[in-house]
Amino acid sequence: MSVGQRPGRPPGTSRGAVTRTALEMFALRYAEWREVIAEWVAARLGGRPGDLIPQTVAHAALGTSMAAFLVWVDDPASDLVANLEGAYRLLGQGLRELVPASS
Repeated sequence: MSVGQRPGRPPGTSRGAVTRTALEMFALRYAEWREVIAEWVAARLGGRPGDLIPQTVAHAALGTSMAAFLVWVDDPASDLVANLEGAYRLLGQGLRELVPASS
């Protein structure tokens, strides 16, 4: 990663050189990632990917992954896998309340 580049910024861009096209492509990549998660959750719960619970889980999962990654980038001595496991464990505790007990 080059100086002046923050994690989460589209690859190949510096602080002042983020173009609209680059941002749209970056957003599309994460939209596709969320779609995969929403489809999996919907299939598991018997709903549609656009329903509230699959969308909530998909957005929360992306945020969880990004948080674990940014902690790792800010502290290279930390363990990325451990960060992800801890973050998802925390997320899972909160999401259990969204799923009916019969699921």
